[in-house]
Amino acid sequence: MKNRAIVFALMFFIFFASSCKECRLASECAAGERCESNHCVGESVELTWETDSETGSLSTDWKPPLDTGSDTENDSETETTTIITGNPDLTWVNIPGGEFDMGAQEWTATQPVHTVTVEDFEMTKSEITVAQYRSCVSADVCTEPRLAGADESESTYGTPEHSDKAVNFVDWEQSSTFCEWAGGFLPSEAQWEYAARNLGQDVMYPWGDTAPEGCVESHFGWCNELIPVDACELTDGFTEQGLCEISGNVWEWIEDGWHEDYFGAPTDDTPWDAVITSFVIRGGGMTSANDATLNNRYRLGVVKTLTAFDLGFRCARFPE
Repeated sequence: MKNRAIVFALMFFIFFASSCKECRLASECAAGERCESNHCVGESVELTWETDSETGSLSTDWKPPLDTGSDTENDSETETTTIITGNPDLTWVNIPGGEFDMGAQEWTATQPVHTVTVEDFEMTKSEITVAQYRSCVSADVCTEPRLAGADESESTYGTPEHSDKAVNFVDWEQSSTFCEWAGGFLPSEAQWEYAARNLGQDVMYPWGDTAPEGCVESHFGWCNELIPVDACELTDGFTEQGLCEISGNVWEWIEDGWHEDYFGAPTDDTPWDAVITSFVIRGGGMTSANDATLNNRYRLGVVKTLTAFDLGFRCARFPE
């Protein structure tokens, strides 16, 4: 009995020690562990959500259903895949850290407004393009975009002349895999909003508080063209630091899990994890019909398996 107690105590110590290791990506944890709330944890719980394969533009009225997935036991040995970092042709923009008031009173999902501290980081100048994503596919790390029944003409990936346009029809896992391969990660929601607001300034859009006119600053619903623009084409819509198309064009995947409001949100730039299958998207897209969804505080949550012709991503990383 005494020996059994010692074994149990040792097992608890090993589990506790592994759980204390800080992480940002799963590849930083030991085999059989996952990265949750920025710490490696040793027990893997897989939750699933049933959804149909219909895809298309993202509805601003859509709200993610409450995830009622149940814990499932996995007796088989869990393997952790280590992604070898590639060297894609990416331009990174330096985003100096600071403190800002995140959120807005206009929508329930953006309340309460709360002060967040952000460290120095970098973001890709543009949304990840077809050419950049294709290099990851060629390295046998990424998988090709998933049309899920959509018309092939809506995909930028399959058309050679669209190499400089934002890749679309990629889900959260595909986007996260690319960013990890590129030496970074999907931006946290705090990082994304801080960058989109020109280092946290009190502005509605990257170019200020004036609503977009025509298609000069942003590619959105009034442009009547259902294909992303070439990267950094709309120069009037750049942030002060030089980020392109962060408003409109394609919605962008965020690393944070979806929460219906900001109660309990982190006060730093770490991603807000959640044991659910819905994640945050930001920035609005080419089908956004009004100015509100282009607002740099506006947020939506969608299931992580969603792919759509107005959904893409960009990456972030910490300075070397």
